Amino acid sequence: VTDVILKAFRAAAASQGCMNNLTFGDARFGMYETIGGGSGAGPTWHGASGVQCHMTNTRITDVEVLERRYPVVVRRFELRAGSGGVGQFCGGDGLVREIEFRSENAMVASICSE
Repeated sequence: VTDVILKAFRAAAASQGCMNNLTFGDARFGMYETIGGGSGAGPTWHGASGVQCHMTNTRITDVEVLERRYPVVVRRFELRAGSGGVGQFCGGDGLVREIEFRSENAMVASICSE
């Protein structure tokens, strides 16, 4: 809804969306986090890269915390270069987060997104 309102007033281009979530776990534990991305550019500015857009006070879990608390290894966590598009003012770049599951048990992973 926020992106639609900002577009209607020509205030900013669309962002990565709202409340994109990653969950994973097994019978012993579960993990849930929101996924960051890029924010849309405005009439006189570039969008921000790797941020939570149009949301409350959430942030992505630090790699060190994720690897300490769960049986995972984060293989990549970086900005997705160039994904914000091109133009006089570019949108912010999204994120790449590659997670390897190290549990001996079967894991379930899901993404809830717009």
